[in-house]
Amino acid sequence: MHSFVTVQNFNIKQVAVGGIYFENTNSPSGSSSTYYGNNYNEYNIIEGNTIWNYGSSNEFFAGGIFLQGDINNQNDPLLRGEQIIGNTVGQMDNAPNFNYNQAGIDILGTTGALIQGNAIATINDAGVRVGQGYPSTNGQGCYAPIVTHNTAGFNTNSFWITGCSDAQFTYNIVQNSSGESLQLGTGQFGGAETGDLLAFNLIDNTISSNNGQLYNGFDINGSTNGFAFNNTVSSVSVESMTLEGSAPASNGWVVENNIFDCRYVSSGCFYLDIDDGVTST
Repeated sequence: MHSFVTVQNFNIKQVAVGGIYFENTNSPSGSSSTYYGNNYNEYNIIEGNTIWNYGSSNEFFAGGIFLQGDINNQNDPLLRGEQIIGNTVGQMDNAPNFNYNQAGIDILGTTGALIQGNAIATINDAGVRVGQGYPSTNGQGCYAPIVTHNTAGFNTNSFWITGCSDAQFTYNIVQNSSGESLQLGTGQFGGAETGDLLAFNLIDNTISSNNGQLYNGFDINGSTNGFAFNNTVSSVSVESMTLEGSAPASNGWVVENNIFDCRYVSSGCFYLDIDDGVTST
């Protein structure tokens, strides 16, 4: 319940649940168009920390860095100004089966969050998750996160950005991981996503997850009217990029000037897999 807080240069190791956790426990005062005073988690900076050997598969709060909105009021407005910069997060203590509920860096219910220059490795769930906070139509969504210049390796699904319109995913490096390097699309609670940008990313050597169901470079599943250019996606298990047709269909994407490569597998190998009925350029 405090803003303009900086958490910097800590070494956090061998903790039972999570590393750094910010939570709102009450609704902000004032109107949504004004700054809320010092009773809301906004404009906080988490920078230069190391969080290692943490977590529990039984705890929702088991993130290396976990920021979320008001858990008591799903209609509260989005958090603003959160910055996660230059941290190292790794070795999460749970089974290597991606469950969509935990991440090394976990940001829920924000607008304009900056996740920059972090190193995320050996996470058995998502390396970075940015998404909706709660199933609400007028609050706790996700808008315009910037995920840039991060490195990820040896994770199960390195980046997961869902329900976040106008997301920017740029200059990131994903190497030697399993599952999907980036999943982009409809939010956990059905939030729409549109206008995303994928540019200047490098993805190399991605194998299938333990259950064999996650295996792509860019998995676009329900995001519309996005742009993907100047990316290199090489040596992925099955598909370099997918534009999937499940509702809502991933229509309106412009995909140009990328380098796509994938490994041969018995079921086939696709550089760009576009579902029937999906329109794209």
